[in-house]
Amino acid sequence: MRKIPPIALVLGGFGLLPFYGLGGLSLAPDPTFSRWGLVGFAIYAAVILSFLGGARWGLELARAPDSPQATVLGLSVAPSIIGWALAMATLLGVMQVGVAAGFAMAFAAQFIWDSRSPAEANAPLWYPALRQILTVGVLLSCLLPGVSVALG
Repeated sequence: MRKIPPIALVLGGFGLLPFYGLGGLSLAPDPTFSRWGLVGFAIYAAVILSFLGGARWGLELARAPDSPQATVLGLSVAPSIIGWALAMATLLGVMQVGVAAGFAMAFAAQFIWDSRSPAEANAPLWYPALRQILTVGVLLSCLLPGVSVALG
């Protein structure tokens, strides 16, 4: 395995900050701030899922620019759709522990796919290690809105 480029690790780490900031805000005793935290968390999580799906789309186009696999391109849009649906559920007031768990499952599924990316999509050898670090960070952050909703 190659060493993760420091810039990728630093930027990825900074990308975790909104998960924790918004997840922490969801624990605020004031219902308005708590709601902002829940909605912000859901929107940011949806954006990051879309980013990850876009990365896989790009890897597939780079792998086979003239004949990309339809299945891979189709699966690449799934994170965007799932993230959007979970964010909409949150905006509609359905942010329950199940929605936080839904985000956790979506990020875990994306990691499983990304862990095979060097072999399947010619991604850098360090990419799965970076995704593992960041996915663990995201999964832990998903506990915050879950706790917020559970505490009511």
